[in-house]
Amino acid sequence: MKLSKDELLADIEQQGSTKKRPPKVAPPTKRGYKSILSLWQDFALRIDQPALVPSAGYMKSFFKMLAIEHKGMLGPRLSLNTLCPYVTRLATAYKHEHDIEIPQRVVGEVKDWIKTDLKDLLALSSKARPKPMADSQDLEVLIRYLWVEDKHSFRNQLDRVKLHFFLLCLAYTVSRPGAVVVSDSYRNSNEAMKYRDLKFHLTRDVEGGPPQMSLTVTFKLMKGDRDEEDEFVTITLWEDRAYPHLCPIMPFLTLAYEHDAFDIKPEELFCATLDRSVVEVPLKDEVLDMPLFRAADGTAAWTYAASYRALTALAYRAGYRCQVTSYAIRRGAANILEKSATWAETGILMGHKNAKVLQARYVNKHVGVDLQSLFHKRTAKTDRLRPLRSLAAEHFPGAPCDLRGTDLHQKLRKHPKYIERRQEWQDLKQSAASAALVKAAKTKMNVELARLRRVETKKLREDWIKTDGLRYLRMQRQDNAAQELSKELNDYTLPPWRATVTEMLFEASDQSQEGRLVLLRNLRDLSKVKFVRATCCPLHSKEIFSAIATEFIIHRNTSACISIVFAAENLLRTKSLLFAICMKFTHKYFF
Repeated sequence: MKLSKDELLADIEQQGSTKKRPPKVAPPTKRGYKSILSLWQDFALRIDQPALVPSAGYMKSFFKMLAIEHKGMLGPRLSLNTLCPYVTRLATAYKHEHDIEIPQRVVGEVKDWIKTDLKDLLALSSKARPKPMADSQDLEVLIRYLWVEDKHSFRNQLDRVKLHFFLLCLAYTVSRPGAVVVSDSYRNSNEAMKYRDLKFHLTRDVEGGPPQMSLTVTFKLMKGDRDEEDEFVTITLWEDRAYPHLCPIMPFLTLAYEHDAFDIKPEELFCATLDRSVVEVPLKDEVLDMPLFRAADGTAAWTYAASYRALTALAYRAGYRCQVTSYAIRRGAANILEKSATWAETGILMGHKNAKVLQARYVNKHVGVDLQSLFHKRTAKTDRLRPLRSLAAEHFPGAPCDLRGTDLHQKLRKHPKYIERRQEWQDLKQSAASAALVKAAKTKMNVELARLRRVETKKLREDWIKTDGLRYLRMQRQDNAAQELSKELNDYTLPPWRATVTEMLFEASDQSQEGRLVLLRNLRDLSKVKFVRATCCPLHSKEIFSAIATEFIIHRNTSACISIVFAAENLLRTKSLLFAICMKFTHKYFF
Protein backbone atom coordinates (compact mmCIF):
# COMPACT_ATOMS: atom_id res chain seq x y z
CA MET A 1 0.00 0.00 0.00
CA LYS A 2 1.39 3.37 -1.07
CA LEU A 3 0.40 6.51 0.84
CA SER A 4 -0.80 9.53 -1.12
CA LYS A 5 0.74 13.00 -0.95
CA ASP A 6 -2.17 14.32 1.13
CA GLU A 7 -1.85 11.44 3.59
CA LEU A 8 1.87 12.04 3.98
CA LEU A 9 1.40 15.79 4.55
CA ALA A 10 -1.41 15.16 7.04
CA ASP A 11 0.77 12.73 8.96
CA ILE A 12 3.67 15.21 9.02
CA GLU A 13 1.38 17.90 10.41
CA GLN A 14 -0.01 15.51 13.03
CA GLN A 15 3.44 14.37 14.14
CA GLY A 16 4.56 17.96 14.49
CA SER A 17 1.63 18.85 16.72
CA THR A 18 1.73 15.70 18.85
CA LYS A 19 2.82 16.32 22.41
CA LYS A 20 5.96 14.47 23.43
CA ARG A 21 5.15 11.40 25.50
CA PRO A 22 7.14 10.80 28.68
CA PRO A 23 9.45 7.79 28.54
CA LYS A 24 7.89 4.51 29.57
CA VAL A 25 8.79 3.29 33.04
CA ALA A 26 8.13 0.01 34.83
CA PRO A 27 5.45 -0.23 37.56
CA PRO A 28 7.96 -0.41 40.45
CA THR A 29 9.68 2.71 39.11
CA LYS A 30 6.32 4.46 38.86
CA ARG A 31 5.61 3.67 42.49
CA GLY A 32 8.99 5.10 43.47
CA TYR A 33 8.30 8.25 41.47
CA LYS A 34 4.86 8.65 43.01
CA SER A 35 6.22 8.24 46.53
CA ILE A 36 9.01 10.83 46.25
CA LEU A 37 6.80 13.33 44.38
CA SER A 38 4.13 12.98 47.06
CA LEU A 39 6.70 13.82 49.73
CA TRP A 40 7.93 16.78 47.69
CA GLN A 41 4.39 18.08 47.18
CA ASP A 42 3.72 17.80 50.90
CA PHE A 43 6.90 19.79 51.58
CA ALA A 44 5.88 22.45 49.06
CA LEU A 45 2.41 22.85 50.59
CA ARG A 46 3.88 23.18 54.08
CA ILE A 47 5.86 26.23 52.94
CA ASP A 48 2.92 27.62 50.91
CA GLN A 49 4.56 27.11 47.51
CA PRO A 50 2.49 24.41 45.77
CA ALA A 51 4.23 24.95 42.40
CA LEU A 52 7.73 24.76 43.86
CA VAL A 53 10.44 23.66 41.40
CA PRO A 54 13.36 21.78 43.00
CA SER A 55 16.50 23.86 43.44
CA ALA A 56 19.66 23.24 45.47
CA GLY A 57 18.50 25.23 48.50
CA TYR A 58 14.98 23.84 48.62
CA MET A 59 16.21 20.28 48.01
CA LYS A 60 18.65 20.52 50.92
CA SER A 61 15.85 21.66 53.21
CA PHE A 62 13.59 18.90 51.87
CA PHE A 63 16.09 16.10 52.51
CA LYS A 64 16.92 17.48 55.94
CA MET A 65 13.20 17.28 56.72
CA LEU A 66 13.09 13.66 55.53
CA ALA A 67 16.11 12.72 57.62
CA ILE A 68 14.60 14.24 60.77
CA GLU A 69 10.98 13.14 60.40
CA HIS A 70 11.36 9.62 58.99
CA LYS A 71 12.72 6.58 60.78
CA GLY A 72 15.20 4.31 59.02
CA MET A 73 15.15 0.52 58.88
CA LEU A 74 18.50 0.19 60.64
CA GLY A 75 18.46 3.23 62.88
CA PRO A 76 16.49 6.19 64.22
CA ARG A 77 17.00 8.17 60.99
CA LEU A 78 17.20 7.48 57.28
CA SER A 79 20.71 6.47 56.25
CA LEU A 80 22.97 7.96 53.59
CA ASN A 81 22.33 4.87 51.48
CA THR A 82 18.66 5.86 51.37
CA LEU A 83 18.86 9.65 51.09
CA CYS A 84 21.40 9.87 48.26
CA PRO A 85 19.44 7.65 45.84
CA TYR A 86 16.35 9.69 46.75
CA VAL A 87 18.04 12.78 45.30
CA THR A 88 18.44 11.11 41.92
CA ARG A 89 14.92 9.73 42.12
CA LEU A 90 13.43 13.16 42.82
CA ALA A 91 15.24 14.71 39.85
CA THR A 92 14.24 11.87 37.51
CA ALA A 93 10.64 11.78 38.73
CA TYR A 94 10.22 15.54 38.37
CA LYS A 95 11.59 15.40 34.83
CA HIS A 96 9.23 12.54 33.99
CA GLU A 97 6.17 14.21 35.53
CA HIS A 98 6.70 17.90 34.63
CA ASP A 99 9.27 17.72 31.81
CA ILE A 100 11.54 20.05 33.80
CA GLU A 101 15.11 18.85 34.11
CA ILE A 102 17.06 19.35 37.33
CA PRO A 103 20.71 20.05 36.38
CA GLN A 104 23.17 17.31 37.27
CA ARG A 105 25.30 19.98 38.94
CA VAL A 106 22.47 20.58 41.42
CA VAL A 107 21.95 16.86 42.01
CA GLY A 108 25.66 16.38 42.70
CA GLU A 109 25.79 19.39 45.01
CA VAL A 110 22.87 18.11 47.12
CA LYS A 111 24.37 14.63 47.36
CA ASP A 112 27.73 16.01 48.48
CA TRP A 113 25.96 18.16 51.08
CA ILE A 114 24.10 15.13 52.44
CA LYS A 115 27.31 13.09 52.68
CA THR A 116 29.16 15.83 54.55
CA ASP A 117 27.22 18.60 56.27
CA LEU A 118 23.93 16.76 56.88
CA LYS A 119 25.76 13.62 57.95
CA ASP A 120 27.70 15.54 60.61
CA LEU A 121 24.69 17.59 61.69
CA LEU A 122 22.34 14.64 62.28
CA ALA A 123 24.92 11.87 62.81
CA LEU A 124 23.56 9.93 59.84
CA SER A 125 24.72 6.38 59.31
CA SER A 126 26.06 4.81 56.14
CA LYS A 127 25.29 1.32 57.41
CA ALA A 128 23.76 -1.04 54.87
CA ARG A 129 21.39 -3.91 55.47
CA PRO A 130 23.12 -7.26 56.06
CA LYS A 131 23.17 -9.50 53.00
CA PRO A 132 23.42 -13.13 54.14
CA MET A 133 24.70 -15.70 51.68
CA ALA A 134 23.48 -19.30 51.54
CA ASP A 135 25.84 -21.89 50.07
CA SER A 136 25.34 -25.51 49.02
CA GLN A 137 25.51 -26.78 52.60
CA ASP A 138 22.78 -24.38 53.68
CA LEU A 139 20.63 -25.52 50.76
CA GLU A 140 21.05 -29.16 51.81
CA VAL A 141 20.22 -28.28 55.42
CA LEU A 142 16.97 -26.62 54.34
CA ILE A 143 15.94 -29.46 52.03
CA ARG A 144 16.76 -32.15 54.58
CA TYR A 145 14.89 -30.30 57.28
CA LEU A 146 11.91 -29.80 54.96
CA TRP A 147 11.53 -33.55 54.45
CA VAL A 148 13.08 -35.22 57.49
CA GLU A 149 12.50 -32.97 60.51
CA ASP A 150 9.88 -30.35 59.71
CA LYS A 151 6.78 -30.74 61.88
CA HIS A 152 4.84 -28.09 59.98
CA SER A 153 1.57 -29.31 58.46
CA PHE A 154 1.10 -28.15 54.88
CA ARG A 155 -2.52 -27.95 53.80
CA ASN A 156 -1.48 -29.66 50.60
CA GLN A 157 1.51 -31.97 50.87
CA LEU A 158 2.50 -31.07 47.31
CA ASP A 159 3.36 -27.62 48.68
CA ARG A 160 6.37 -29.36 50.20
CA VAL A 161 7.40 -30.54 46.74
CA LYS A 162 6.78 -27.06 45.32
CA LEU A 163 8.99 -25.42 47.93
CA HIS A 164 11.67 -28.07 47.35
CA PHE A 165 11.73 -27.37 43.61
CA PHE A 166 11.64 -23.60 44.20
CA LEU A 167 14.82 -23.82 46.30
CA LEU A 168 16.62 -25.89 43.67
CA CYS A 169 15.44 -23.63 40.87
CA LEU A 170 16.81 -20.53 42.61
CA ALA A 171 20.15 -22.19 43.36
CA TYR A 172 20.73 -23.75 39.94
CA THR A 173 19.65 -20.77 37.83
CA VAL A 174 20.78 -17.79 40.00
CA SER A 175 17.50 -16.19 38.97
CA ARG A 176 15.60 -13.45 40.72
CA PRO A 177 12.46 -14.78 42.40
CA GLY A 178 10.44 -12.31 40.32
CA ALA A 179 11.44 -14.25 37.20
CA VAL A 180 9.96 -17.46 38.64
CA VAL A 181 6.91 -16.33 40.62
CA VAL A 182 4.78 -13.17 40.52
CA SER A 183 6.98 -10.25 41.51
CA ASP A 184 5.69 -7.88 44.18
CA SER A 185 6.53 -5.07 41.78
CA TYR A 186 4.00 -6.55 39.33
CA ARG A 187 1.46 -7.79 41.84
CA ASN A 188 -1.91 -8.89 40.46
CA SER A 189 -0.36 -9.34 37.02
CA ASN A 190 -0.12 -13.16 37.33
CA GLU A 191 3.14 -12.89 35.35
CA ALA A 192 5.36 -15.80 36.30
CA MET A 193 7.25 -18.70 34.77
CA LYS A 194 4.87 -20.65 32.53
CA TYR A 195 5.01 -24.04 30.90
CA ARG A 196 5.57 -22.20 27.63
CA ASP A 197 9.00 -21.26 28.99
CA LEU A 198 9.97 -24.91 29.57
CA LYS A 199 11.22 -27.71 27.37
CA PHE A 200 11.66 -31.25 28.66
CA HIS A 201 14.18 -33.49 26.89
CA LEU A 202 15.48 -37.03 26.95
CA THR A 203 19.14 -37.24 25.93
CA ARG A 204 21.02 -40.39 24.99
CA ASP A 205 23.48 -41.45 27.68
CA VAL A 206 27.02 -41.61 26.28
CA GLU A 207 27.81 -44.54 28.60
CA GLY A 208 24.88 -46.59 27.38
CA GLY A 209 22.66 -46.09 30.42
CA PRO A 210 19.04 -44.91 30.53
CA PRO A 211 18.33 -41.60 28.78
CA GLN A 212 19.24 -38.50 30.74
CA MET A 213 16.32 -36.22 31.59
CA SER A 214 16.73 -32.47 31.40
CA LEU A 215 14.60 -29.37 31.80
CA THR A 216 15.46 -26.30 29.75
CA VAL A 217 14.14 -23.09 31.26
CA THR A 218 13.90 -19.77 29.43
CA PHE A 219 13.66 -16.77 31.73
CA LYS A 220 11.81 -13.96 29.97
CA LEU A 221 10.78 -11.81 32.92
CA MET A 222 14.11 -10.01 33.16
CA LYS A 223 14.37 -7.00 35.42
CA GLY A 224 13.88 -3.81 33.43
CA ASP A 225 13.45 -5.75 30.17
CA ARG A 226 10.11 -7.48 30.51
CA ASP A 227 8.79 -5.90 27.34
CA GLU A 228 11.91 -6.71 25.31
CA GLU A 229 11.39 -9.96 23.41
CA ASP A 230 15.10 -10.42 22.70
CA GLU A 231 16.08 -10.17 26.38
CA PHE A 232 16.03 -13.64 27.91
CA VAL A 233 18.27 -16.28 29.46
CA THR A 234 18.10 -20.03 28.86
CA ILE A 235 19.45 -22.55 31.36
CA THR A 236 19.26 -26.35 31.38
CA LEU A 237 18.78 -28.38 34.56
CA TRP A 238 19.75 -32.06 34.64
CA GLU A 239 18.63 -34.99 36.72
CA ASP A 240 20.88 -36.04 39.59
CA ARG A 241 20.62 -39.79 40.12
CA ALA A 242 23.36 -39.95 42.74
CA TYR A 243 21.67 -37.41 45.03
CA PRO A 244 17.89 -37.63 44.56
CA HIS A 245 17.16 -34.86 47.07
CA LEU A 246 19.24 -32.45 44.95
CA CYS A 247 17.65 -33.50 41.66
CA PRO A 248 15.39 -30.79 40.15
CA ILE A 249 13.79 -33.16 37.64
CA MET A 250 11.79 -35.31 40.05
CA PRO A 251 9.95 -32.45 41.81
CA PHE A 252 9.32 -30.86 38.41
CA LEU A 253 7.76 -34.06 37.08
CA THR A 254 5.66 -34.32 40.23
CA LEU A 255 4.20 -30.85 39.66
CA ALA A 256 3.88 -31.35 35.90
CA TYR A 257 1.92 -34.59 36.25
CA GLU A 258 -0.23 -33.02 38.95
CA HIS A 259 -1.02 -30.27 36.42
CA ASP A 260 -1.65 -32.89 33.70
CA ALA A 261 1.04 -31.31 31.53
CA PHE A 262 2.14 -34.44 29.62
CA ASP A 263 0.36 -36.82 27.28
CA ILE A 264 2.98 -39.48 27.93
CA LYS A 265 2.60 -41.63 31.04
CA PRO A 266 5.38 -41.82 33.65
CA GLU A 267 5.93 -45.51 32.89
CA GLU A 268 6.57 -44.68 29.23
CA LEU A 269 8.86 -41.83 30.18
CA PHE A 270 11.10 -43.91 32.43
CA CYS A 271 11.18 -46.91 30.10
CA ALA A 272 11.88 -44.95 26.91
CA THR A 273 14.66 -45.86 24.49
CA LEU A 274 16.05 -43.34 22.00
CA ASP A 275 16.88 -43.80 18.34
CA ARG A 276 18.59 -40.41 18.17
CA SER A 277 20.71 -38.25 20.46
CA VAL A 278 17.94 -36.09 21.93
CA VAL A 279 14.14 -36.13 21.97
CA GLU A 280 11.83 -33.40 23.24
CA VAL A 281 8.87 -34.60 25.28
CA PRO A 282 6.07 -32.21 24.29
CA LEU A 283 3.84 -30.46 26.78
CA LYS A 284 0.10 -30.21 26.26
CA ASP A 285 -1.06 -27.06 24.48
CA GLU A 286 -3.67 -26.32 27.14
CA VAL A 287 -1.04 -25.90 29.89
CA LEU A 288 1.44 -23.74 27.98
CA ASP A 289 0.01 -20.49 29.34
CA MET A 290 -0.43 -21.85 32.86
CA PRO A 291 2.12 -21.12 35.62
CA LEU A 292 4.42 -23.86 36.89
CA PHE A 293 4.44 -22.63 40.49
CA ARG A 294 0.82 -22.20 41.53
CA ALA A 295 -1.07 -20.74 44.46
CA ALA A 296 -3.40 -22.68 46.73
CA ASP A 297 -6.29 -22.42 44.27
CA GLY A 298 -4.33 -24.48 41.74
CA THR A 299 -4.64 -21.99 38.86
CA ALA A 300 -3.19 -18.59 39.82
CA ALA A 301 0.57 -18.15 39.92
CA TRP A 302 2.45 -18.35 43.20
CA THR A 303 3.40 -14.87 44.40
CA TYR A 304 6.69 -13.61 45.74
CA ALA A 305 5.01 -12.71 49.03
CA ALA A 306 3.75 -16.29 49.46
CA SER A 307 7.09 -17.83 48.47
CA TYR A 308 8.88 -15.41 50.80
CA ARG A 309 6.71 -16.47 53.73
CA ALA A 310 7.20 -20.15 52.92
CA LEU A 311 11.00 -19.90 52.65
CA THR A 312 11.62 -17.63 55.63
CA ALA A 313 9.28 -19.72 57.79
CA LEU A 314 11.09 -22.91 56.77
CA ALA A 315 14.48 -21.38 57.62
CA TYR A 316 13.10 -20.09 60.92
CA ARG A 317 11.80 -23.53 61.88
CA ALA A 318 15.13 -25.06 60.81
CA GLY A 319 16.89 -22.88 63.38
CA TYR A 320 18.45 -20.07 61.34
CA ARG A 321 18.89 -16.93 63.38
CA CYS A 322 19.06 -14.57 60.41
CA GLN A 323 16.32 -14.16 57.83
CA VAL A 324 16.98 -16.49 54.91
CA THR A 325 15.35 -15.22 51.72
CA SER A 326 15.54 -16.18 48.07
CA TYR A 327 18.19 -13.51 47.59
CA ALA A 328 20.46 -15.27 50.09
CA ILE A 329 20.41 -18.28 47.75
CA ARG A 330 20.94 -16.03 44.71
CA ARG A 331 23.99 -14.47 46.38
CA GLY A 332 25.43 -17.91 47.05
CA ALA A 333 25.04 -18.88 43.41
CA ALA A 334 26.43 -15.51 42.30
CA ASN A 335 29.60 -16.02 44.33
CA ILE A 336 30.13 -19.36 42.61
CA LEU A 337 29.65 -17.73 39.21
CA GLU A 338 32.07 -14.97 40.09
CA LYS A 339 34.84 -17.55 40.47
CA SER A 340 33.99 -19.96 37.67
CA ALA A 341 32.34 -17.99 34.85
CA THR A 342 33.39 -15.08 32.67
CA TRP A 343 31.96 -11.64 33.32
CA ALA A 344 29.90 -11.89 30.13
CA GLU A 345 28.34 -15.18 31.25
CA THR A 346 27.76 -13.91 34.79
CA GLY A 347 26.17 -10.71 33.50
CA ILE A 348 23.80 -12.62 31.21
CA LEU A 349 22.77 -15.10 33.89
CA MET A 350 22.18 -12.46 36.53
CA GLY A 351 20.69 -9.86 34.22
CA HIS A 352 23.34 -7.24 35.01
CA LYS A 353 24.61 -4.78 32.44
CA ASN A 354 27.15 -3.27 34.84
CA ALA A 355 29.91 -5.30 36.49
CA LYS A 356 29.84 -3.01 39.53
CA VAL A 357 26.42 -4.36 40.55
CA LEU A 358 27.85 -7.83 41.17
CA GLN A 359 30.72 -6.47 43.22
CA ALA A 360 28.61 -4.02 45.22
CA ARG A 361 25.51 -6.13 45.88
CA TYR A 362 26.39 -9.81 45.62
CA VAL A 363 30.06 -10.65 46.14
CA ASN A 364 30.69 -11.80 49.71
CA LYS A 365 32.84 -9.25 51.53
CA HIS A 366 34.17 -11.97 53.78
CA VAL A 367 37.05 -12.89 51.48
CA GLY A 368 37.34 -16.59 50.70
CA VAL A 369 41.14 -16.57 50.35
CA ASP A 370 43.36 -18.24 52.95
CA LEU A 371 45.99 -15.52 52.79
CA GLN A 372 47.60 -16.72 56.01
CA SER A 373 48.60 -20.02 54.40
CA LEU A 374 49.50 -18.45 51.06
CA PHE A 375 51.75 -15.91 52.76
CA HIS A 376 53.87 -18.75 54.15
CA LYS A 377 53.76 -20.62 50.81
CA ARG A 378 51.61 -23.38 52.24
CA THR A 379 48.62 -25.07 50.65
CA ALA A 380 45.61 -22.81 51.04
CA LYS A 381 42.86 -24.28 53.23
CA THR A 382 39.90 -22.43 51.79
CA ASP A 383 37.39 -25.13 52.80
CA ARG A 384 37.62 -24.14 56.44
CA LEU A 385 36.44 -20.65 55.50
CA ARG A 386 33.17 -21.93 54.04
CA PRO A 387 31.12 -22.15 57.26
CA LEU A 388 32.34 -18.70 58.29
CA ARG A 389 31.29 -17.10 55.00
CA SER A 390 27.91 -18.84 54.76
CA LEU A 391 24.96 -19.14 57.14
CA ALA A 392 26.44 -22.02 59.16
CA ALA A 393 27.33 -19.75 62.08
CA GLU A 394 23.72 -18.51 62.13
CA HIS A 395 22.25 -22.02 62.23
CA PHE A 396 21.00 -23.29 65.59
CA PRO A 397 19.21 -26.62 65.08
CA GLY A 398 16.47 -27.18 67.61
CA ALA A 399 15.91 -23.50 68.38
CA PRO A 400 12.31 -23.06 69.60
CA CYS A 401 9.90 -21.78 66.94
CA ASP A 402 6.82 -21.16 69.08
CA LEU A 403 5.49 -21.44 72.61
CA ARG A 404 3.51 -24.64 72.16
CA GLY A 405 4.49 -27.13 74.81
CA THR A 406 5.33 -24.39 77.32
CA ASP A 407 3.24 -22.97 80.15
CA LEU A 408 3.56 -19.50 78.65
CA HIS A 409 1.53 -20.54 75.61
CA GLN A 410 -1.69 -20.51 77.63
CA LYS A 411 -0.62 -18.06 80.33
CA LEU A 412 -0.58 -15.25 77.77
CA ARG A 413 -4.36 -15.47 77.73
CA LYS A 414 -4.17 -13.75 81.12
CA HIS A 415 -2.11 -10.86 79.74
CA PRO A 416 -3.84 -7.48 80.37
CA LYS A 417 -3.82 -6.50 76.70
CA TYR A 418 -5.41 -9.77 75.65
CA ILE A 419 -7.98 -9.57 78.45
CA GLU A 420 -8.86 -6.05 77.32
CA ARG A 421 -9.45 -7.21 73.74
CA ARG A 422 -11.42 -10.20 74.94
CA GLN A 423 -13.64 -8.00 77.10
CA GLU A 424 -14.36 -5.75 74.11
CA TRP A 425 -15.38 -8.79 72.09
CA GLN A 426 -17.62 -10.16 74.85
CA ASP A 427 -19.27 -6.77 75.38
CA LEU A 428 -20.10 -6.54 71.68
CA LYS A 429 -21.47 -10.09 71.68
CA GLN A 430 -23.85 -9.24 74.49
CA SER A 431 -24.89 -5.94 72.92
CA ALA A 432 -26.94 -5.32 69.82
CA ALA A 433 -23.83 -4.81 67.69
CA SER A 434 -23.77 -6.16 64.16
CA ALA A 435 -22.16 -9.50 63.33
CA ALA A 436 -19.43 -7.68 61.39
CA LEU A 437 -18.39 -5.67 64.45
CA VAL A 438 -18.37 -8.77 66.64
CA LYS A 439 -16.25 -10.61 64.09
CA ALA A 440 -13.84 -7.67 63.81
CA ALA A 441 -13.47 -7.55 67.61
CA LYS A 442 -12.76 -11.27 67.73
CA THR A 443 -10.14 -10.87 65.01
CA LYS A 444 -8.46 -8.09 66.98
CA MET A 445 -8.45 -10.32 70.05
CA ASN A 446 -6.81 -13.19 68.16
CA VAL A 447 -4.31 -10.87 66.49
CA GLU A 448 -3.30 -9.47 69.87
CA LEU A 449 -2.77 -12.97 71.26
CA ALA A 450 -0.70 -13.92 68.22
CA ARG A 451 1.39 -10.77 68.63
CA LEU A 452 2.04 -11.48 72.30
CA ARG A 453 3.07 -15.02 71.45
CA ARG A 454 5.44 -13.81 68.73
CA VAL A 455 7.12 -11.40 71.13
CA GLU A 456 7.55 -14.05 73.81
CA THR A 457 8.70 -16.63 71.26
CA LYS A 458 11.39 -14.23 70.06
CA LYS A 459 12.61 -13.76 73.64
CA LEU A 460 12.57 -17.50 74.28
CA ARG A 461 14.44 -18.18 71.04
CA GLU A 462 17.11 -15.55 71.71
CA ASP A 463 17.65 -16.84 75.25
CA TRP A 464 17.97 -20.37 73.88
CA ILE A 465 20.47 -19.28 71.21
CA LYS A 466 22.62 -17.35 73.68
CA THR A 467 23.27 -20.53 75.64
CA ASP A 468 23.46 -22.80 72.60
CA GLY A 469 27.26 -22.97 72.43
CA LEU A 470 27.53 -23.99 76.07
CA ARG A 471 24.78 -26.53 75.53
CA TYR A 472 26.78 -28.24 72.79
CA LEU A 473 29.89 -28.23 74.96
CA ARG A 474 27.98 -29.85 77.79
CA MET A 475 26.60 -32.47 75.42
CA GLN A 476 30.14 -33.68 74.76
CA ARG A 477 30.51 -34.56 78.44
CA GLN A 478 27.23 -36.43 78.76
CA ASP A 479 27.35 -40.15 79.22
CA ASN A 480 25.81 -42.47 76.66
CA ALA A 481 22.59 -42.93 78.62
CA ALA A 482 22.00 -39.18 78.80
CA GLN A 483 22.66 -38.80 75.07
CA GLU A 484 20.21 -41.59 74.25
CA LEU A 485 17.58 -39.97 76.48
CA SER A 486 18.10 -36.60 74.80
CA LYS A 487 17.78 -38.19 71.37
CA GLU A 488 14.59 -39.97 72.40
CA LEU A 489 13.01 -36.78 73.72
CA ASN A 490 13.81 -34.86 70.53
CA ASP A 491 12.90 -37.68 68.18
CA TYR A 492 10.15 -36.95 65.68
CA THR A 493 8.22 -39.73 63.99
CA LEU A 494 7.54 -38.90 60.37
CA PRO A 495 4.02 -39.39 59.05
CA PRO A 496 3.88 -42.52 56.89
CA TRP A 497 3.40 -40.62 53.63
CA ARG A 498 6.64 -38.71 54.25
CA ALA A 499 8.67 -41.57 55.65
CA THR A 500 8.70 -43.47 52.36
CA VAL A 501 9.55 -40.41 50.28
CA THR A 502 12.26 -39.31 52.70
CA GLU A 503 13.93 -42.71 52.65
CA MET A 504 14.04 -42.70 48.86
CA LEU A 505 15.31 -39.11 48.67
CA PHE A 506 18.10 -39.36 51.21
CA GLU A 507 18.92 -43.04 51.63
CA ALA A 508 18.04 -44.57 48.27
CA SER A 509 20.40 -47.22 46.96
CA ASP A 510 18.19 -48.09 43.99
CA GLN A 511 19.12 -45.69 41.19
CA SER A 512 17.42 -47.72 38.48
CA GLN A 513 14.63 -46.38 36.31
CA GLU A 514 12.18 -48.54 38.24
CA GLY A 515 13.34 -47.11 41.56
CA ARG A 516 13.05 -43.55 40.31
CA LEU A 517 9.60 -44.28 38.91
CA VAL A 518 8.52 -45.50 42.35
CA LEU A 519 9.84 -42.26 43.86
CA LEU A 520 7.80 -40.23 41.38
CA ARG A 521 4.68 -42.24 42.22
CA ASN A 522 5.20 -41.67 45.94
CA LEU A 523 5.68 -37.95 45.39
CA ARG A 524 2.52 -37.79 43.30
CA ASP A 525 0.60 -39.68 45.98
CA LEU A 526 1.24 -36.77 48.33
CA SER A 527 -1.59 -34.95 46.56
CA LYS A 528 -3.98 -37.52 48.06
CA VAL A 529 -2.96 -36.63 51.59
CA LYS A 530 -5.16 -33.81 52.79
CA PHE A 531 -4.62 -31.55 55.75
CA VAL A 532 -6.76 -32.55 58.73
CA ARG A 533 -6.61 -30.67 61.99
CA ALA A 534 -5.40 -32.77 64.89
CA THR A 535 -8.21 -31.37 67.03
CA CYS A 536 -10.88 -33.24 65.05
CA CYS A 537 -10.70 -36.26 67.30
CA PRO A 538 -9.06 -35.38 70.62
CA LEU A 539 -9.16 -38.94 72.02
CA HIS A 540 -6.44 -40.50 69.86
CA SER A 541 -2.72 -39.94 69.44
CA LYS A 542 -1.02 -38.32 66.47
CA GLU A 543 0.42 -41.65 65.35
CA ILE A 544 -2.99 -43.33 65.20
CA PHE A 545 -4.54 -40.32 63.53
CA SER A 546 -1.85 -40.29 60.83
CA ALA A 547 -2.20 -43.99 60.15
CA ILE A 548 -5.99 -43.85 59.92
CA ALA A 549 -6.05 -40.73 57.77
CA THR A 550 -3.46 -42.03 55.32
CA GLU A 551 -4.97 -45.48 54.89
CA PHE A 552 -8.52 -44.23 54.61
CA ILE A 553 -7.81 -41.35 52.22
CA ILE A 554 -5.77 -43.51 49.87
CA HIS A 555 -7.72 -46.77 50.05
CA ARG A 556 -11.00 -45.88 51.81
CA ASN A 557 -10.70 -49.20 53.60
CA THR A 558 -12.29 -49.21 57.07
CA SER A 559 -11.10 -52.70 58.01
CA ALA A 560 -7.54 -51.75 57.14
CA CYS A 561 -7.88 -48.69 59.37
CA ILE A 562 -9.03 -50.86 62.27
CA SER A 563 -6.14 -53.27 61.80
CA ILE A 564 -3.66 -50.39 61.84
CA VAL A 565 -5.13 -49.06 65.05
CA PHE A 566 -4.97 -52.46 66.72
CA ALA A 567 -1.35 -52.80 65.62
CA ALA A 568 -0.63 -49.60 67.54
CA GLU A 569 -2.40 -50.78 70.69
CA ASN A 570 0.56 -49.89 72.89
CA LEU A 571 -0.22 -46.23 72.33
CA LEU A 572 -3.46 -46.45 74.31
CA ARG A 573 -4.65 -48.61 77.17
CA THR A 574 -7.27 -50.96 75.80
CA LYS A 575 -8.27 -52.47 72.50
CA SER A 576 -11.89 -51.59 73.12
CA LEU A 577 -11.01 -47.92 73.42
CA LEU A 578 -8.95 -48.14 70.25
CA PHE A 579 -11.84 -49.75 68.41
CA ALA A 580 -14.28 -47.11 69.65
CA ILE A 581 -11.98 -44.30 68.56
CA CYS A 582 -11.50 -45.84 65.14
CA MET A 583 -15.20 -46.34 64.52
CA LYS A 584 -16.10 -42.89 65.81
CA PHE A 585 -13.39 -41.32 63.67
CA THR A 586 -14.25 -43.10 60.43
CA HIS A 587 -18.01 -42.65 60.72
CA LYS A 588 -17.94 -39.04 61.86
CA TYR A 589 -15.26 -37.62 59.61
CA PHE A 590 -15.33 -39.72 56.45
CA PHE A 591 -18.83 -41.15 55.90
